[in-house]
Amino acid sequence: MELNKCTVQQPITTIYRLHMFFHSLIMLALVYYRLSHLFYFETVLCLHALAWVLITLGEVSFIVKWFFGQGTRWRPVARDVFPERITCKDSQLPAIDVMVFTANPKKEPIVDVMNTVISAMALDYPTDKLVVYLADDGGCPLTLYAIEEACGFAKLWLPFCRKYGIKTRCPKAFFSPLGEDDRVLKNDDFVAEQKEIKLKYEEFQQNVNSAGESGRIKGDVEPDRAPFVKLRVSGIISNAPYLLVLDCDFFCHDPTSARKAMCFHLDPNLSPSLAYVQFPQVFYNVSKSDIYDVKIRQAYKTIWHGMDGIQGPVLSGTGYFLKRKALYTSPGLKDEFHRSPEKHFGLSRKFIASLKENNGYTKQEKVISEATIEEARTLATCAYEDGTHWGEEASWTSTYLYPERPSFLGCAPVDMQGFSSQLVKWVAALTQAGLSHLNPLTYGMKSRMRTVQCLCYAYLMYFSLYSWGMVLHASVPSTSLLLGIQVYPEVHDPWFAVYVIAFISTILENMSESIPEGGSVKTWWMEYRALMMMGVSAIWLGGCKAIIEKFIGTQGEKLYLSDKAIDEKKLKKYEKGKFDFQGIGILAVPLITFSVLNLVGFLVGVNQVIITMKFGDVLGQLLVSSFFVFVVVTVVIDVVSFLKVS
Repeated sequence: MELNKCTVQQPITTIYRLHMFFHSLIMLALVYYRLSHLFYFETVLCLHALAWVLITLGEVSFIVKWFFGQGTRWRPVARDVFPERITCKDSQLPAIDVMVFTANPKKEPIVDVMNTVISAMALDYPTDKLVVYLADDGGCPLTLYAIEEACGFAKLWLPFCRKYGIKTRCPKAFFSPLGEDDRVLKNDDFVAEQKEIKLKYEEFQQNVNSAGESGRIKGDVEPDRAPFVKLRVSGIISNAPYLLVLDCDFFCHDPTSARKAMCFHLDPNLSPSLAYVQFPQVFYNVSKSDIYDVKIRQAYKTIWHGMDGIQGPVLSGTGYFLKRKALYTSPGLKDEFHRSPEKHFGLSRKFIASLKENNGYTKQEKVISEATIEEARTLATCAYEDGTHWGEEASWTSTYLYPERPSFLGCAPVDMQGFSSQLVKWVAALTQAGLSHLNPLTYGMKSRMRTVQCLCYAYLMYFSLYSWGMVLHASVPSTSLLLGIQVYPEVHDPWFAVYVIAFISTILENMSESIPEGGSVKTWWMEYRALMMMGVSAIWLGGCKAIIEKFIGTQGEKLYLSDKAIDEKKLKKYEKGKFDFQGIGILAVPLITFSVLNLVGFLVGVNQVIITMKFGDVLGQLLVSSFFVFVVVTVVIDVVSFLKVS
């Protein structure tokens, strides 16, 4: 019996393809209109011609971004798994190494990190086939103390979860509203044990917090230090053939996720070329209004499903089960190792030997030898792979599973500063990749990637094209109104109808990605407003940052960590649907500037219509400016009022 099932999403796929054909004709018509009318100007040095060229560039940016995005809409699929059909015994299941990453205890609360570790320990998987590693790039002594305390608590927590079939195996989540279903009265023994467990959990929390607050154990980051190994380098300690990678704030919410992932990795038709199984990022603290669009539904409800229908989604950074072999070779080599393995895998003899073991599971020693620890220190250095060919092999595929119960739950930012800073980081990194020699338009086309898959990667890496289109549309029409320049066709011109159709087609496409996936018109509006706001601020600045760094040849800033410590005041404000702009700094400048510019331009345009009684000439520009003002002006009022109070 099949372990998984892949279904092409219908009728949405057919609708998408029909829309692609129709919308592409409209886009070609608009390009023809813009380019052909450019030659009507007597000189290209006049302001009117300049405005025409700029608005043309803005429209081309939107069109190119739309074209790339069609790869994600070509063949969206949905997958189901049947873990109950796994026929092998638990003793025959492949081993899994869980890798949890943390870096800064001030931004990533240590108790929350430990909750992630404990939830991973509690996965519904054979205990002798599951090893959990915590990689602390900050080298914080308090983190080491906390992991020892967490292991002590886990000895009570894990048997409790297995005994009563608890699904919510993250302690913090279990004792919150997320665990209400699991806390339903079962019997007197359960009630008694639950009380005891809660007391032990509170004791564990108090021990960790008091150790840090009292200064008894240092809670600071120690960046300049030699690698310290107590739990850490899995390749030579347990050498499991599969890895689960988790950010420290994404705890395991479904204990069966490992078995679900194995429904793909154990499938003989998929497994030979399958690198990883990606699960979506889902957040437990998203408000009903979601004013910042922290769900990023377009990514996890549309783009990832679309890429899964071709060769698989990109890595989301957390929540994926990775085949270890995919880290150092390609599926076609069939475990053939090079004559000079040091050139590809570094100088660690023990690690190279582990590769030759055909990824066989090495049972963890109760007492790890000093030689193994010394080898692990070498592997733990950040520069270990320098000078090698590590990572040059490719041609793996991936799959995407969006289960009904979220497999992993994370903590979303609850203010403008948190989400926009994260977005700047993401866009800058993606744009940097798009400007590198490994970009999907040159390197991708030469590789084994399908053309449609290259379009998907191009859509992500050049997403900042949207921001350039937004910036030009947020500035050129309103400025043209102030200067008395016309950049759109008159109402009675047939080309005006083409623009109206293009606008309606774009909005309907956007709605089709929000409303059918459990959303509503209000949901779409909130997401669209957030996208417009971020388009002229965070997304634009992220793209500019990447271009500038590419131009001047810098390597970019060090890793930016979003703050996972939730401020209760900000949380309450967010839950009420009110924006919080504290700390956004330079991001407020383009938001206010473009909004004021469009508001002034709109008022000037309306005044011109009243005086001349002719609205046909400027209606297009009035509609663009009024739409931008309508979407963003309420937010800007909040920004200005916030700045006054500050």
